[in-house]
Amino acid sequence: MQVKTTSGYAEGYWQDGIYHFQGIPYAAAKRFMPPEKYQWEGVYKASRFGRKAIQSCPLSAENDRLTYSQEYGESCLSLDIYVPGEAPEKEEKKKLPVAVYIHGGAFQNGSSRDRSGSEMIRDHRFIYVAVNYRLGVLGYLYLGKALGERYRHTGNNGTLDQLAALGWIRENIEAFGGDASRITVFGESAGAKSLGALLLRPEMKTLCSQVMMASGAYQCIRDENTAAAVADIFFELAGMEKPEDILDLDVDNLLKIQERLVDNPGNTCMFGPVADGIVIPYDWEEILKGPSCWSGNAIVGCCRHEMIFRRLEDPDFVSHAPAVSGALFGRNAGIVREEFADYEKEWESRGENLTETQKGEKWEQLLSDYMYRTYSSRLARIMSRNGSRVWYYSMDFGTAAHVLDQAAAFDGAWKEDRLFPGIPLEERRKMAGVIYETYVRFFETGDPNWEGIPVWKPLCESSEKMVWDTPIHTEPLTEAEASDRFPESVYQIANRWDRYLAIPEVEEAAAAKETFWLNPDRLPFDQAEKELSFTMEDILDAQRRIRRFAPFLAACFPELEESAGIIESPLQEIPAMADSLWKDWGMTGQDGIQKGRVLIKLDSELAVAGSVKARGGIYEVLKVTEELAFRAGILKETDDYSRLKEYREFFSGYTIQVGSTGNLGLSIGIMSAAIGYRAVVHMSADARQWKKDLLRSKGVIVKEYEGDYGEAVAEGRALSDKEETSYFVDDEHSSRLFLGYAAAALHLRKQLEEKGIPVDCDHPLFVYLPCGVGGAPGGITLGLKYVFRDAVHCFFAEPVQCPCMLLGMAAGEGERISVQDLGLTGRTIADGLAVGRPSGLAAGNMKPLLDGIYTVKDSYFLDWMRRLKETEGIVMEPSACAAFGGLRALAGKKGTAYCREQGLLEKSARATHIVWATGGSLMPEDVREEYLQTHLQ
Repeated sequence: MQVKTTSGYAEGYWQDGIYHFQGIPYAAAKRFMPPEKYQWEGVYKASRFGRKAIQSCPLSAENDRLTYSQEYGESCLSLDIYVPGEAPEKEEKKKLPVAVYIHGGAFQNGSSRDRSGSEMIRDHRFIYVAVNYRLGVLGYLYLGKALGERYRHTGNNGTLDQLAALGWIRENIEAFGGDASRITVFGESAGAKSLGALLLRPEMKTLCSQVMMASGAYQCIRDENTAAAVADIFFELAGMEKPEDILDLDVDNLLKIQERLVDNPGNTCMFGPVADGIVIPYDWEEILKGPSCWSGNAIVGCCRHEMIFRRLEDPDFVSHAPAVSGALFGRNAGIVREEFADYEKEWESRGENLTETQKGEKWEQLLSDYMYRTYSSRLARIMSRNGSRVWYYSMDFGTAAHVLDQAAAFDGAWKEDRLFPGIPLEERRKMAGVIYETYVRFFETGDPNWEGIPVWKPLCESSEKMVWDTPIHTEPLTEAEASDRFPESVYQIANRWDRYLAIPEVEEAAAAKETFWLNPDRLPFDQAEKELSFTMEDILDAQRRIRRFAPFLAACFPELEESAGIIESPLQEIPAMADSLWKDWGMTGQDGIQKGRVLIKLDSELAVAGSVKARGGIYEVLKVTEELAFRAGILKETDDYSRLKEYREFFSGYTIQVGSTGNLGLSIGIMSAAIGYRAVVHMSADARQWKKDLLRSKGVIVKEYEGDYGEAVAEGRALSDKEETSYFVDDEHSSRLFLGYAAAALHLRKQLEEKGIPVDCDHPLFVYLPCGVGGAPGGITLGLKYVFRDAVHCFFAEPVQCPCMLLGMAAGEGERISVQDLGLTGRTIADGLAVGRPSGLAAGNMKPLLDGIYTVKDSYFLDWMRRLKETEGIVMEPSACAAFGGLRALAGKKGTAYCREQGLLEKSARATHIVWATGGSLMPEDVREEYLQTHLQ
C-alpha cells in the first residue's frame, strides 16, 4: 500500500494484521549540521529498516565491518510506522491515536528497532512510530567553544533530529490513518531525558498532547561549560592539535575515541542536551517551572532500584561506589559522598556500625535517586503545578531495575529470571500484562485507568502514586520519595580535568584537604618487577660506581675523611617522638594498629649537601664525570679515582645545569663546583634565599625565576640545550638520579641488620618518604622493593597544595597533570616539595610498587619540627617533617582498614616504621629559629 507524504510517496507492506512502513527518511543529516528537509522522487519502498545511528558495537569478525557499514551510518534519520489492520484505506474509520517512541541508550546507543511494532500494538488500535536520531559525538558533542558560532548547536543535533521527526509525524500521520491531535511521545532512560529537553521547546505544544517518561526527566541537560569540557576531553584523547580536524575524522577513529571517552563508570552521563542559548535556552530551569513550558497529559515514573545491578554485579561495590558517583555526577559527587557520610554518622551516633550489605544498599539508593528518581519526582510535581494531568508511578516489582516497567510490558523482559528472582513466571507475566494494558489505555484514551488496576488519580487530584508491586496499589507520594540535594543538572564539570573528580581522593586533594590515597595498581613484587625500568643489577652497578668515587670524594670534602668518602646517613630510633605522636593519634596498642618500632633515617645529615638529594644529585654528577673522563682517556675503571682532582681545568670546560626548588640544586651545584665544572642552578620562586646564598658562596651561578619549579626547569633545560658542552640534570626524567637514590636501600639493609631488626613477612617495614617531583622517594622505593620485596610498604608524603604525585598516579596521567590544573596553588612552606607536576619516570615505576600517598597541611610541618627538637633534639627542615604524617595516616580509619586487608594488622606490633628525613642540616641558625617560632593555623 502507498501513502502520500510531504516528502513523497511511501510504500509499505502488510504482515500479520499490521502495515509496516520502515526506514522512511524524515530529514537528511550532514556531519555536525542541523537536520535538513528531505524529499524523494517516485515511490519510496519502506520495506526495510533505515540505518542505525553511528554507535559502538562489538565486531566479532572482519566481515562484520561490511555488515556494520550496511546497518549503521551517518545518514540515519529515519522512522518506522506500524498501522493496525487496514486503517489507511478505510477513511470512514475513526482516526487512530499515535504513540511515538524515542529510544534510550545513554545518548550513545539504540535505534528504532529496539522495540517490535507488532509486540507494541498486539490487538489494540493505535499507530506506533519509532524514531532514529544521531547519537554520541555526532549527536551531542558541543563544538561551540572550540569551533565558534556556526557550531553552537552541535550539542543538540540529536534534539534537533527528534524535533524534525516529530514535526514530520505531525504533518503526515493523518495520511497513515492517525489522529494528529492525539499523539503521545514516550521514552525510557535517554529517551525520557530527551523528552525532558523537548518539553522546553515552544513547538512541542503542537507536536504532541501526551507524554510518558520512564526513568528519565530533564537531568541530562548540561550547561555550556560542562559540554565544552567534555569536548576538550575528546580532543585530548584524540590528540588533536586543531579541534577542526574532527570535521573530517573518519567514522572508525571517531568511534574509537568516543569509546575511550565513555570508558568510565559514569559513561551514561557523558552526552546529553546542552543549554546553548539556541536550541535550549540558558534560562531553561525557569522555563521548565513556568507557564511557557509544554503541558498536557503525562505518565511519569521510575523504578525503585534503578542502579541495583551496579551493586549486584560488583563484589567490591562499596569501595567502588564513591568513584562511580564521581564519574556519574562530576562535581555533584561531593553531595552524594557527604550524604553517605551523614548516614554513617547517624548510625554511629546510635552506637551501631553499618554492615557491608547495608552500605551497599545505601549507595545503591543514593545512585538510583540522583541518577533517576529525584528528577522523575521533581518533574511530576513541576508539571502538575503547571497545569498538566500527571500520573506518577514507582516500579517496585522484582529487582525493580532500570526501566523494568516498560521492558516487562513492551519487550518481554518478564521472562528473564535474573530480573525477577524467586517470582513465579505466571505472576511476572500477569504483572507485565497489567502494566502494558495501563500504558496502552493511556495512549488510546488519555487516561491510564481501567478495571484491572486500583483507581489511579493524577497528582492534581490526589498526591498519590501507583506502585507496581504485589499487590498493585496506590500510596502517598511524599517528600521522602527520593534524596533531594542535587541541582537540576545531574552532571557538572568545569574543565577537562574535572573528570578525575570521579576519584574521591582526587576530589579531596583538589579541595586542598588532607587525603590518603591507596594505590589500586600495586602488585606483588614478583609481578611488579616485570614492569619496572630498572633491575637489581642496575642498582648494584650504581653502588659500585659510588664506591669507586669514594677516594675522590674523601679528597674533595674533609667531612668525608672519616667515612672514607662514603656519603651515608645514620638510622636512629626516636622513641620519645613516637610516643608523643602515638598518644596524639589515640594509639593505645589495644585496638587497631599496635605501636611498632619507629626510627628516623637522617638524610638531613648527609654530608656535602645536607639532604637526600646528596644521593641522586651527587651520583648523577659522578656518572657524567666518569663518562667524560673515560672518553678523554684520563681515567680507567681500575684507577684510583682520587686522581680526578688533578683535572679541574679539564672539567672547567663543561657546564652542568639543573632546575630546582633548593635541595637538588645544592647537591648538583656543590658537587659540580668541587669537581671544577661551571655550575648553574635555575631556582624557582619557592627556593629559600639561604640556599641561593650558600650556592653562590661555593662558586655556583644561581639564576632566579618568579615562576614555579616547572618554569625554572623549562628555562634551565632550554638554556642548557643551546650549549654543546652543557649537561642538564633532569629531575623529572633522569634514570641516573633514580639509581643514585635506589642505592640507599642497600646500606639501609646493612643498618637494620646491625641493629638486629628483622624485615620479613612477619616483621613488616613501613617507610614514609616526603615527595616533590618524585625522583628521590621513587628511587628509594625502587631500591627498597628490590631489597625487601613484599615485606616493605612505602608511602609518599606531599603538602595539601602540592599533591602532584598523588594526582598524577591516582588520575593515571603521570606528568600530564599539574596541581594548578585542579585549582591548587602549588605553594607551601615546605619549599622542597613545592612542585606542580610529577616525574613521569617516577610515576610510571611507582605504579606497581607504591602502597599509597598522603597529604599534610603546612601547619603540621612546623608543629612536628618543633616536637622533634623537643623530644629528640633533632632539627630538620619542614619538608622533611612531612614523613611523620605517615604514622598518622596508617593509624587512621582508612590506614587501619588497609592493614587489615593486607593481613598486617596482627603483625603491627612487630613492625618497623622508618621516617625518612630528607633535609635540614645546612639550614642557617636564623632560618631554623624562624621556622621554630612560626605558628600556622
